Amino acid sequence: MFRRPVRAALVKSRPPRIDRAGAKKGGSLGAGSGIGRSREGHGKRRHWDDGTVEGKEGRTMKARIIYGKAAASLLLFVARPAWADNCPLGKELAARSMETFKTDQGKGLAGLIQTQKYCPEDPGIAYNLGLAYYRYKRPDLAYDTWKGLAEKQKNDHKLLANLGWLALELDRLSDAASWAEKAYKIKSDDANVAGLSLEVLFRQGKYEKALSFARNHSGDIPKEKLSRAAEYVAEEEWNVFRAGRREQAVQDMMKLASECPDVAEFQQAKDKMFAAMLDASADIPLPKPLPDRSQAAASEWPTR
Repeated sequence: MFRRPVRAALVKSRPPRIDRAGAKKGGSLGAGSGIGRSREGHGKRRHWDDGTVEGKEGRTMKARIIYGKAAASLLLFVARPAWADNCPLGKELAARSMETFKTDQGKGLAGLIQTQKYCPEDPGIAYNLGLAYYRYKRPDLAYDTWKGLAEKQKNDHKLLANLGWLALELDRLSDAASWAEKAYKIKSDDANVAGLSLEVLFRQGKYEKALSFARNHSGDIPKEKLSRAAEYVAEEEWNVFRAGRREQAVQDMMKLASECPDVAEFQQAKDKMFAAMLDASADIPLPKPLPDRSQAAASEWPTR
């Protein structure tokens, strides 16, 4: 039986449309087209291998990337402090100002003040400015300058010790004790730090503790300071003796002489106290001023 052939249905088609990037919609570009391949073949938003994102959102993202790079470049430019370019000038001016200070303190100090404006973060300039203030008879300004420097140079034990000595000179005992403690934690075997710690104990009236400290740091503390510590302890006992509590003073001195047989000051004080106990006409030493009741003389400082 003859069958009529089935005619296939015709499907209307239209030529593919080319987008603005030159790519066919719904397909990928062939090799050598000059444009990267699309990683997504469909949809309104496409990501190309060269980092371009097609569509409105893509244009926004690309703009953000460009803006971000520009902002980063600007940040690197702004992050460089303006005074950094003036530091070479500041250091040269500081050296000349220190020389000038030797002959004209006013001009030299003015130069150092100007120098710090040129290079405010340089520790050497700040230290020399504080030293110039001190030698210019302005220890208060020296203290403020070094205190600001110490906030940045927290591990400089020499600077901390100098601040401690200066605080003692300004009669700021609590500050001096704080600086001494900080310096001691960093460099306990430094002679200047040990001397400061001992002087703070003297000013606090802790004479027996000062003596113990001096004996434990005999390698860092001169013998004359060890003798001072012993004299202060003995003088305290003489004050007790002169106040009428003779028996208590003698017993305390006997104990000290027994515990520290190598301290000549204790042996001498014990002998004189016994002599005074036996003879009312025996000489009794006149009172001596103690550091906790009068300002101590400044020690050898500053050091650098």
